[in-house]
Amino acid sequence: MTKLGTPSAIMLDLDDTIVAFDILTDKCWEETLNEFSDELKVVGAKEFKRAILKRSSWFWGDKERHKQWRRDLPRARRNIVDLVLKDYSIENESLANCIADRYSAIKDEMLYLFPGAKETIEKIRDAGVKLALVTNGGSKSQRGKIERFGLSDLFDSVLIEEEQKIGKPEAEVYRRALKYLNSSPEESWMVGDNLEWDVLSPQSIGIKGVWVNTKNEDLDPAVHPYLTVKSLPEIERYLF
Repeated sequence: MTKLGTPSAIMLDLDDTIVAFDILTDKCWEETLNEFSDELKVVGAKEFKRAILKRSSWFWGDKERHKQWRRDLPRARRNIVDLVLKDYSIENESLANCIADRYSAIKDEMLYLFPGAKETIEKIRDAGVKLALVTNGGSKSQRGKIERFGLSDLFDSVLIEEEQKIGKPEAEVYRRALKYLNSSPEESWMVGDNLEWDVLSPQSIGIKGVWVNTKNEDLDPAVHPYLTVKSLPEIERYLF
């Protein structure tokens, strides 16, 4: 195993890097819609789930809409479910809100730390590496996860999109993190599961992008991560 040397600073993503989030989507929708099987019997829970996932892909596929709504996921989910109901000629905003809110509650219950992720961060911190958490999304939801899983004391700086008024993949957010950490791009890593946000964009300004492929996705041939791992703890093999 080739050791890559210890960087001066590491910026870490939160969702699907440290905490399981999007990978829970399918299971959460299945459980949610099974609870509403009577209300959706005309459509069927399985068909409705397929429609939800298709609509969600369309909704989040637009970059400007993604940027606007990722700061308020509960409301975004309400909008998506309402659109799907209307696709089936069901005009029932109250039902849409109930389904979406139940999904949000179930997802919150299912969140969990990836095994060994917190311990790995502690080891990196104890090795003298400066750490920043750089995450998109709303302050309430992201702060909630940070506090719930006891992550706040592990980082020298926490940058949340809503609080910073800027988020990934804008280059300024990485530069801001580097400034807080007093580190240069060449001496720093950005570690996360999103190829554009955590690898391609930071590498455009000289930061080494480390891809944590927790979703077992295919690598875009146009993107060349400095390092690819399947889980955050795997990074230890290249550092220590």
